Amino acid sequence: MSHNAADRSPDAQLRCSKRDTVFRVTRDTSEAEQMRLEIVRKKEFRTTNGINAIDWSLTKFADELYHCGDDCQLRLWRVVENHSSTIATLSESWHPITLRSCPTTKYANKSTTVSQAFLLATAEGKIAVISKSGRVEKIVNAHNGAVLSAEWSSDGISIVTCGEDGNVKLWSRNGVLRLHLAKVDQAVHCVRWSPDNSRVVFSFGDKLQINWVKATDKLPFKWHANQGPVLAVDWSPANNWIVSGGENGKIKANQLISFQCIHFVTSASQLQVWNEFGKALYVTVGFEAPICSIAWSPDGRWIAAGSNEVILLYHQSGWLATLQIIPDAEVSTLCWSSDGTLLAASCSDGQIICASLLGSIRTWEHLEAKHLEKCTIEVKNFQDGSVERLDATDFIGHFDLGWEHLIAVDPKKCYIYRSKNWNTPIIMDLKHSVLAIAMTHRDIGKNAKIIKFFNSHTILRRTDGCQIFCALPIFPFAILKFCQACQWDRALRLCNQLETDELWATLAVESTLKKKLDVAVIAYAKLNEVEKVSFINNILSNPTQDWLNETHTTLLFGDVTKAEQMLLQKRSFLNAIMLNVHLNRWPRALDIALKNKVYVDVVAGLRQKYLEEENKPETINSFLQLEDTVNIDLADIQKKISMAEI
Repeated sequence: MSHNAADRSPDAQLRCSKRDTVFRVTRDTSEAEQMRLEIVRKKEFRTTNGINAIDWSLTKFADELYHCGDDCQLRLWRVVENHSSTIATLSESWHPITLRSCPTTKYANKSTTVSQAFLLATAEGKIAVISKSGRVEKIVNAHNGAVLSAEWSSDGISIVTCGEDGNVKLWSRNGVLRLHLAKVDQAVHCVRWSPDNSRVVFSFGDKLQINWVKATDKLPFKWHANQGPVLAVDWSPANNWIVSGGENGKIKANQLISFQCIHFVTSASQLQVWNEFGKALYVTVGFEAPICSIAWSPDGRWIAAGSNEVILLYHQSGWLATLQIIPDAEVSTLCWSSDGTLLAASCSDGQIICASLLGSIRTWEHLEAKHLEKCTIEVKNFQDGSVERLDATDFIGHFDLGWEHLIAVDPKKCYIYRSKNWNTPIIMDLKHSVLAIAMTHRDIGKNAKIIKFFNSHTILRRTDGCQIFCALPIFPFAILKFCQACQWDRALRLCNQLETDELWATLAVESTLKKKLDVAVIAYAKLNEVEKVSFINNILSNPTQDWLNETHTTLLFGDVTKAEQMLLQKRSFLNAIMLNVHLNRWPRALDIALKNKVYVDVVAGLRQKYLEEENKPETINSFLQLEDTVNIDLADIQKKISMAEI
């Protein structure tokens, strides 16, 4: 049996070799993106208890993966080149649990930069800061028992740790204890920083708790997260969501900005998503297995979850995108590369896997580009049916399509293709890894602001501060000028010459507002507005009834309230009542009839006929009170209605 996720059909059942657990994935084949994980690199190391400590380098290129196992060898694996080297040999008495690469961030208002270092947490209760060259700079006895999780802050100057002793501690970069954040009566399995470094979230038992780092006057926030122990938690810097996973195979996500809680809960057969009010938002297929590790992608779009013999990939909204079977191994640690192109997983059998997310689709007009393979993009032209395969030298991490260009990025190069010639792209070398591609919008770009607008000219300011002078089409302005001068013949000649819907719409509105209905009926006819043409012709056919035509014209403007007032001023109560009946404004129609003591039977009879046709009971109290007081004669009512002029 093939264990490649790409070989599965949309409704496939995969059975693991070690246990009789069935994983079933159900996807709609009509969905635009058929996402899948594909293993691009795999390495195996002979260790006793596998490898738990892995992390990507956060400097320059995003293809350097550092890892450390029970053999106490700190290694660097360049994934693209598939080359591995040993950085340092650590103490043989250590059993590494967590490895974290320090972010390289400049201090505010200073020219100095935090040098790259690694944070290593061990089962002996120690944390160690190791330089890039492999020299151990600092060793601290942090906890009694194993240090289960340790994290750098995003600025690289603080460290938070948690352990089996139930303590959560804050340290400086040099290993000086700054703050004892929390103490609970059971082991704290995982801890993560908030995106702004103001809070930390940690898991203990079946609960999650958030503590403030600097604001000591603010109380911690704690909630019940899973039915079983919470083993993994992650906080996305992109969308401020927290995702957690536990022993009962449940995944839950929490959005803290609006305090909306969305739960991704797996059961024996389903993955269900609820909001904070208990309403089911999504229902997909789930499984029964503990969630051992979990990680947000850098852009906050994907959630990777590791379990026994499987890696699952969820969309942030809750649906299961794909899964990758890892035979006879438990996925203990997951981490995304800084650009989000590669997902690394460490397994209990000593192997490290790097997978790439494939299957994303971009479209523009008649072109469709699909990330077909790790180094290949397929472009389809739906006009002539042609298909082009574009190949890169390394893994394609990001690509985008628009405005007759396709841009693709691999770890070292950027490729720019033109739709007129796919064979000769422009190739540029990259100095750093690329997190995302943002193509400029057509003409003036994105988020431009209007500085000045006069006549048919405008001045815009782009986001880069550049001012752009734009000239708008002059013909709508010419139509407006002719209408203001009552030069209707010239306006009609211009519209007939250019024959655009925009000009006819402008003329229709202006002529209606100026009550030039003979011109308006021509404009509405050109726009295929049949109802408006019929309505205007009805007005033009009765030129003697000036006040009624005035009312009809007001209705053409859409001002129902003013039209009703005009009818009531002329004491045309039947027309006012029928106007409200036609608009299903039954309470208002009855109010006019009762107030003027006329045509009450007409309103009651038409209401009764309406309810019988719709097969509905009466729900309006004012009509319920009339049931036994009004004599309804349908023949007499029909005669009265025939006298109405609306």
